[in-house]
Amino acid sequence: MFARHNLGKDPPFSRLDLVTCRNVLIYMQPALQKRVLRSLHYALNPNGYLLLGASESVGDSSELFSLVDRKLKLYVKKNTASAAVFDFAAGARPPSAAQLPSSGERRRPRPPLSLEAIADRKVLDQFSPPGVLLDVHLDVQQFRGQTSRFLSPAPGDASLNILKLIRPELMLELRTALAAVAADGAPRTVGPVPLRPDGTAAIALEVVPIHDGIDGRRGTLVLFRDAPPPPPPAPAGVAPELSRIEALERDLRITREYLETSVLELQTSNEELQSSNEELQSANEELQSTNEELETSKEELQSTNEELSTVNDELQRRLAQLGESNDDLLNVFATMSAAVVFVGTDLRIRRFSSAAARLLNLVADDLGRPVAYLSSALDAPQLETAVAETITRAHERAQRVRCSDGQGYTLRAFPYRTAEGDIRGAVLEFVKAPPGRKFSELPEVHEFGGKVLSSLPDALILVDDQLRVVWVNRAFFETFMVGAEIIGHSLEDVVAGAPGTHAALWTALERTLGGTPSAEEIPIEGTALAFSARRLPAEGDRPAMTLFIIRGQAAA
Repeated sequence: MFARHNLGKDPPFSRLDLVTCRNVLIYMQPALQKRVLRSLHYALNPNGYLLLGASESVGDSSELFSLVDRKLKLYVKKNTASAAVFDFAAGARPPSAAQLPSSGERRRPRPPLSLEAIADRKVLDQFSPPGVLLDVHLDVQQFRGQTSRFLSPAPGDASLNILKLIRPELMLELRTALAAVAADGAPRTVGPVPLRPDGTAAIALEVVPIHDGIDGRRGTLVLFRDAPPPPPPAPAGVAPELSRIEALERDLRITREYLETSVLELQTSNEELQSSNEELQSANEELQSTNEELETSKEELQSTNEELSTVNDELQRRLAQLGESNDDLLNVFATMSAAVVFVGTDLRIRRFSSAAARLLNLVADDLGRPVAYLSSALDAPQLETAVAETITRAHERAQRVRCSDGQGYTLRAFPYRTAEGDIRGAVLEFVKAPPGRKFSELPEVHEFGGKVLSSLPDALILVDDQLRVVWVNRAFFETFMVGAEIIGHSLEDVVAGAPGTHAALWTALERTLGGTPSAEEIPIEGTALAFSARRLPAEGDRPAMTLFIIRGQAAA
């Protein structure tokens, strides 16, 4: 059952076997604590248990609960009547007019007691001896009859303990009787004990143990009975000290019995204190062991914390390095001219360069797509099979493909290797294929043309813009009687030995170098040479050159 309940004001529950009230009383003032403990005492069944928090105790309400386990803070209800203070008015609501009973339905007054019940009360009041009802702690639970002659409260704090209420001359006998009854459970009667100051009145004390078989409560009933008056004084022949000696012997006997009982109680208390001391020592050792374990755990935690700090610093350093490497890789991919695509072992795209994005029309959302997705921009139907074979067999593959721009590329697939040499995928590189070379640009064609020109009967010479000889054929060597040493020399040095022809030759050369083709005859030493020249413009890496053709003829 769950309900909202105010421990300080609401009426308590009843007939409970166990109440747990942990860490609640520490937030209350002493007065409220006492009220709550009385309420809990009322709510518990006989021998019911109360469980408090580790820092709580019953405090001043020790007459309501007995300690069962100090470590667990477990208490058991004392079977004593407690005057619980319940503030029912605070939680009660005034009844509405509809709930009030009508005048005819109001409760009728309780009928008076019968004559027999009144007679029983009168008999008990008149003939029963006065007495008190005690609990197991010797606290008075009920006063029966007029007990003012036998009780004399001691000055100081108020207490209901019978040993603090009994008159001094009755304390010794009562204490001895109570100890004997507690030891064997048999009733005891002691006395007569004379009362001060005159000693004419004597009291007999009857101590009877009481046990309630229904709820298990125990107690003690102490009855005060008037004893016969003391015997008259001894006759003149008897020593007057005899009665005094008997009284002293009786007091000595009672005192001895009381001392024996006190010694037994003291021994029991010492044994309990020794047991408690051993328990405290054991608890202290356990606390020391726990403290040592905590110290060891603290050191281990500090060591673990230092290791974690070291690992954290290492991770931070690795993250910084990883960030730098990632930035470097991004910059390389953004600036590199080659089209590169990284593929994982699952044949899915992991990364690609900016050139590959432009060539294959890739975007960031294409990361994670299968490599077969590239076939939409390539004329490569067996691309996925080729990449899978590169990964499984760990060797390079190359094939010619054609991209969507219509140009041919060489697709090279390399195994992606880690620093440990493991294969973790493949690297695809797209290299643009060089254009096909024309037949006229082949080296063997040039070699064949040179052989043909060298076999012609006309002298051929090829000079640059500074008139340095670049190439001559065999007919030129034979005509001018020069050797291969003229290659690289000025043409002026070659024809310097021909007198009378210098000016005409150089005039023809200048016209040719100016871009005007020339064809004329220049006499040299009685021989007419048919001179023709043609300007060859620059092309590619080759500079502009001039080709001279000299054909020898007889002079007119």
